[in-house]
Amino acid sequence: METFRALIPRWVVSLVAAFLVVQVALSLGFIGYIKGVPGTRQFNMDSELNLPAWWSSSLLIAAGLVCVGMWLTGSRMNRPSIQWLGIASGFFLLSAEEIAAIHEDVGVAVGGGTENVSVWPLVYAPIAAVFIWMMLRAVRELPRPIAFIAVGGLMSYVGVLVLEVLSLTAESNVTILIEENLEMLGTALMFAALASELTHRFLALYPEPRQAAEAAREMAVEAT
Repeated sequence: METFRALIPRWVVSLVAAFLVVQVALSLGFIGYIKGVPGTRQFNMDSELNLPAWWSSSLLIAAGLVCVGMWLTGSRMNRPSIQWLGIASGFFLLSAEEIAAIHEDVGVAVGGGTENVSVWPLVYAPIAAVFIWMMLRAVRELPRPIAFIAVGGLMSYVGVLVLEVLSLTAESNVTILIEENLEMLGTALMFAALASELTHRFLALYPEPRQAAEAAREMAVEAT
């Protein structure tokens, strides 16, 4: 426990706690939608272009930006870092995919109709396997407790894919709720792990707070 406290900065803990509060609120909104509570249409997790989809997309962007930071700091520390740029691209593409709901169209096209839309994980499986392989290779360089958090996030993503396939025969509001929460939790865990490592890299490169702030601004300019 002490090791986790030392490796996970307080600001990361606070931010991820806020992420989880939002996740609970979205889940309660979906339950309200199921119960027919007025004004909860935008909480329907079984549709696209809603608040849960927007929030999930935002989390993926945040994780992608942290990966860009890992790439930039890795370059300054003479560490292999190009893999983080690839992983960042993956998070950004997932964010766009979440909003555009491309997987829904893929599922309809491959499954032969809207009733079999959940076949999309079978199509995406090779891409997901490559992404998971890249992440597993990348997190090996992280301190073990932080790496465990990142792997926990990856396992949450695997759970999403499994539930999507199972939904072909047994979809319900419960499985939808679990699936969407696993997706948001997975991204939150990935963010927590990588943001923690990024913080330690900044502190190693720039011990003085003013230096760290100036470096962060310079990296933001480079990233854009």
